[in-house]
Amino acid sequence: MKYLSTMITLMLLICGIAIMSCSDDENNGVSYLGPDETESAIVGTWIREVVKDYNYAGLSFFSDGTYYYVNMSSPTSEPYASREGAYTIDGKTLTLGSDDASCSSAGIYEVSISEDMDQMTLKKTDDDCEVRSGELPGNWQFVEE
Repeated sequence: MKYLSTMITLMLLICGIAIMSCSDDENNGVSYLGPDETESAIVGTWIREVVKDYNYAGLSFFSDGTYYYVNMSSPTSEPYASREGAYTIDGKTLTLGSDDASCSSAGIYEVSISEDMDQMTLKKTDDDCEVRSGELPGNWQFVEE
């Protein structure tokens, strides 16, 4: 009986350590996708169609929230936002809002990811603004409010 009690205590200790090691505190509250987080973190059928089974460290999509365009050299580097605003996803269409409503950020985009899976492009469909693109895995984050 003592052996069983020791084993249960050991298992609880291992589980506690594993849960604590999954914390994203070192990333300032920004969650990164990992192999086991895909289904719960990614919302919208288009991301499954385009990205398929790939996981990208700095790319998180939720149904609604705030977007940040960030520069990151690796999944563990400190992110900083160069653009931000509200967004919604409908199919393969991403609508970005912005406080300044400038051509550089707000609008409706068609989302595509390159064949070699290293570039995500947002092509504006509501006017003639320039195409926005970023290298994967680390340049685009869409974070729930």
